[in-house]
Amino acid sequence: MSTKALGERSVAIGNNNEAQSTGSITLGVGYSDGNAATGLKQTLAITGYEYNMAIGAGAQSAGNSSIAMGTLATSSIKNQGDAVDKAIAIGYSAGVSDNKAIAIGSDAKSNSKSASALGDTAQALANDALAIGT
Repeated sequence: MSTKALGERSVAIGNNNEAQSTGSITLGVGYSDGNAATGLKQTLAITGYEYNMAIGAGAQSAGNSSIAMGTLATSSIKNQGDAVDKAIAIGYSAGVSDNKAIAIGSDAKSNSKSASALGDTAQALANDALAIGT
């Protein structure tokens, strides 16, 4: 599997990962759940955004100055197709999908602007919301 640093001043370390944008960083390996039909999920700092970071097997970061850290962690594009900027997802399958959102914990999700979810399976689903616990 290949490792590619494609953006200007980008860094890619591991296998089956790509740092696609200016100043982006990837550190990790492709993720496989053992099912050949689903294939290998790349670790990606997705193109079109600057200074995004993906660390962990299958982690993916889409958004300017956003971080996805942990196996299958994601900083993803909002439903309207806009970038998710300054968002942070940390933990196994943690996910953020709006500006300045934070999700920390296994399967924690934050899908609204400036919302924070802290804890396993915590969910912050409204603007400026705070969810703590499991």
